Amino acid sequence: EQATGLLTLARQLHIPLEEVMALGDNTNDIEMLRAVGLGVAMGQAPAVVKAAARAVTATNAEDGAALAIERYALARRAVTAASNSFRRAI
Repeated sequence: EQATGLLTLARQLHIPLEEVMALGDNTNDIEMLRAVGLGVAMGQAPAVVKAAARAVTATNAEDGAALAIERYALARRAVTAASNSFRRAI
């Protein structure tokens, strides 16, 4: 199971998988992208990885990870700032 690290961390932090975003760019990331609430494929990912993701961002060379975090994680956080998961002390 390729997503075990992510699943273990989410469970330890008591974060529902529906609230997790993951980025992937290769076939070994497909299971992880499908397991989370928002799986984002990198622009350079093969078509099969992009098909498994809910969104596709730019390539690594185009700062795709940063763009995805800004667009999906930070923008969503502003909308759901009252959510319990954003008040969590880590």
